[in-house]
Amino acid sequence: MRTLVMLLLACSLLLSACDSRSGIAKVQTTGSGILDIIANSATYLSYSLIDSIIIEYSDDIELPDEAPGALYTFTDNNASREIAAVYTNNKLETREEKTSVAGSYVIVQLARIENPDPVSHAAWRPDSTAGRAVEWTGSHAALRMDYSGVELIQNYDARTADGQLVQADGPVMELTKDAIRWPEFEHFTIDAVLAGSDGDIHYSYYLPEDYDASREYPMILVLPGYDGLLLSTGESMRGVNVFSSRAVVAWTQLGEEMIVVSPQLTDWGETSARQTIELTEYFIGNFAVDPNRVYASGFSAGGETLSRVMGTRADLYAAYLHTSSQWDGDYADVVDNRMPVYIFMGQNDEYYGSQKAVEAYDALRSRYIVAGLTESEVGKLVVLELPDNAYFNRLGIYNYHGGGQAVVNDDRILNWVLAQHQP
Repeated sequence: MRTLVMLLLACSLLLSACDSRSGIAKVQTTGSGILDIIANSATYLSYSLIDSIIIEYSDDIELPDEAPGALYTFTDNNASREIAAVYTNNKLETREEKTSVAGSYVIVQLARIENPDPVSHAAWRPDSTAGRAVEWTGSHAALRMDYSGVELIQNYDARTADGQLVQADGPVMELTKDAIRWPEFEHFTIDAVLAGSDGDIHYSYYLPEDYDASREYPMILVLPGYDGLLLSTGESMRGVNVFSSRAVVAWTQLGEEMIVVSPQLTDWGETSARQTIELTEYFIGNFAVDPNRVYASGFSAGGETLSRVMGTRADLYAAYLHTSSQWDGDYADVVDNRMPVYIFMGQNDEYYGSQKAVEAYDALRSRYIVAGLTESEVGKLVVLELPDNAYFNRLGIYNYHGGGQAVVNDDRILNWVLAQHQP
């Protein structure tokens, strides 16, 4: 009797294993599921957002033939963002073509937050800015430390090409701050410190990928607004001046190899002006800098600081871009050194008012005229641009002071700066 029972049990198990309706194919797995997850962030004119998420599975994944938004869902504290593309890769990186090659990495590309037709001059607003990598509290910016509100849902059973289950549908593993990468800043050094005469100077800098100490490179110092000041040495503040907008990284993407330096200063007064001069001289003396092609760009509070710098050491610089700011320094040193200045401010700047830009332009222009320069000569040394609201609205910008940072989107102006050389 015992032998018969054992035979019946063995047959039952064998039949179950062979029965296609038993669900064996559905539970058959390769074992490990999801191994890791990272997120690439990207900077925009006014904010920084998660741009793509890369999921590493334990085996090569065969994606279902469905729309990207049907495969994954992205939310951030219940705010959603469109999925623009989903594809596989055989390495931990995105593909410009956004097409699949066989591999265990699945790239979830989020929709870019930018006007698809900026030349139309039609007003535009982004549908969503979910997935912020830099957070704002009033005028203060800080790197995001808590990503617990971010959720990526896998809406399908991830399988290999031969049908083995790798990961069942459901939430992907939690994203943490340590998983955030910034590909645009791969060649930046973040939060270096120079022991200066007025205390430590915190700064970040970029060197060209093939930096050669035997060459000479143009260099620009980029001073951020109030949001980029060093309010603390906490982790969330380190390098926020670089990550919070395109004001710094844009200078690395113009097609000319150059050194870019951006300090995080503690105020926008005389102390910061002295520190800026000291940092400029440090780089000229210790890096492969062309001393005839050193430039400066200052936004808002950074512009106030740099105007003070220009009031005493304009001889260090070949040109200066003064954006959405007022001029706190003297003008004489600028005029004596014939140092070109481009002044850019929205017509309806809410913080300073565009009259501040007009006053600086008129002060420089009148001094050049008194010095005997012709109108044509003056026009090459000082330029004023006051864009209207439509200029900013087409870029999704409705704050016209902060929107001044859109100047870095205008290669015409940036190339004007870089075309200047000291005699």
